[in-house]
Amino acid sequence: MPCYGNTARWTMRNKSIMWVLALGILLPSAAFAGQDSGQRMLQQRMLESKRALEKAEQAKGGEQQRLMQEHMKAMDENMKLMRDMKPAKPNMTITEREEWMMEHQKLMQLMLEQMQREHELSMHGAGK
Repeated sequence: MPCYGNTARWTMRNKSIMWVLALGILLPSAAFAGQDSGQRMLQQRMLESKRALEKAEQAKGGEQQRLMQEHMKAMDENMKLMRDMKPAKPNMTITEREEWMMEHQKLMQLMLEQMQREHELSMHGAGK
């Protein structure tokens, strides 16, 4: 009987080691998954647009209108880029495609938030 006890312990240890190895293999690949170069470029453009909108929020009168026009033009360009965006890798796994879509959805959310802020600013500015 003691032999079975040692075997069971050995098997549990092997299972634990296998789990640790599997996580060691899977986690690094998950850490590197995410945005592709097109998404990173669009993310940068969205940050620049956000800064322009923040400047417009601080500005007054004609300067605010000019900055709002610049922001709207940048958002229009970003929207076109987003519509035309496709995954960079042709033969993606299901997991890679899902990760790409999640990153794309994050960019869409950033765009929506900026459009809402822009609308609020234009409504607030119109009320003055």
